[in-house]
Amino acid sequence: MTHDELVDSLASESPSKEALEHASDAVSFVQTLHNMFSANQMTTSSEPDLNELENLIDSVYGELAAACIFLSEQSFARVPDILRVVEQKIEAEGAGIVHPVVTKGYGRLATRIENTRVAMQQLAKSSASQTA
Repeated sequence: MTHDELVDSLASESPSKEALEHASDAVSFVQTLHNMFSANQMTTSSEPDLNELENLIDSVYGELAAACIFLSEQSFARVPDILRVVEQKIEAEGAGIVHPVVTKGYGRLATRIENTRVAMQQLAKSSASQTA
């Protein structure tokens, strides 16, 4: 079912089983996000608030993007390698201590920093060719 079909079904007097399952998944997803932000002390509300969750997601994304831009500078060229070593050490020695999502995050962050560095270099080249 498409999104519109799901919404229409939920609004009907007898929603389909598929629509109810999707709605249940959506509520569970929102609760999981809320729990994650609560566990990291990023919210003090006791119940999920979609506006607050949207702002928190924007904040986390903005912080990640800012960190990647900062760490993509040439003076931090070895940071991705260091992050991958940390990921490997945690996988080898810290299994069960550090959540696997966090462990894998080191490698994903290394890749994001490298991709940001490439994008910044391409942007600089593009800007230089436009001003020439």
